[in-house]
Amino acid sequence: MLGAGGPPLRIVPNGIRPRPPGPAPRRPRDPHVLFLARLHPRKRPEAFVEMAALVHREVPGARFTLYGPDDGSLAAVRRLIAAGPADVVRYGGALDPAEAHEAYRTAAVHVLPSVDEPFGMTLIEALAAGTPVVCTDTCGIADELSRRGAALVTDGSPAAMAAAVRRLLGDPELCAGMARAGRRVVEDVYSIGAVVDRLEEIYRGGAADEPPARGTTPLPAGTRPARNPAT
Repeated sequence: MLGAGGPPLRIVPNGIRPRPPGPAPRRPRDPHVLFLARLHPRKRPEAFVEMAALVHREVPGARFTLYGPDDGSLAAVRRLIAAGPADVVRYGGALDPAEAHEAYRTAAVHVLPSVDEPFGMTLIEALAAGTPVVCTDTCGIADELSRRGAALVTDGSPAAMAAAVRRLLGDPELCAGMARAGRRVVEDVYSIGAVVDRLEEIYRGGAADEPPARGTTPLPAGTRPARNPAT
């Protein structure tokens, strides 16, 4: 039962299995900016293209690629690309997981312009690959990432996202620091191991609130029941 009389809700993040970290110190990357998500109105790929045009005015060497399946916005994205500077923004289609990892690994910055994004899995995947991220303040994990220095959080306007991208492209030390912070937050909060630890904490907390069944003795804190080898 949900509501005032129901149990408390616990938020458990999605988890990923991070690959081994890249070489340290982080090598500067070509000024390639990535969008990797469904081309859906809520993901706002059009805002990414508009942001790209603003960045290009001051960083003419920057290039921008959108990857992801069409979910309603591809036609508008293609029109904006055609109307903008030539050979600056391109659409690369959908990627399989291995291709997506390579795209994260080689990008200088990953931008997720989504509004009201419940989680933001692509942000975690990019951070695990050592790539700084830019997101909006309505992303569900924006506060956590910002607090840990792992993301630049904006109001979602093309101008604000462009300012964040320009800042990252012009500051290799900031990029390296955010890459380190991103790896830490993935390992501490969003890795499979961290999520399992969180689930165990929740289960132990719930069990502590329940009275022991008749005829049983409560386990001491910090111990686990013995496993029956026959099961």
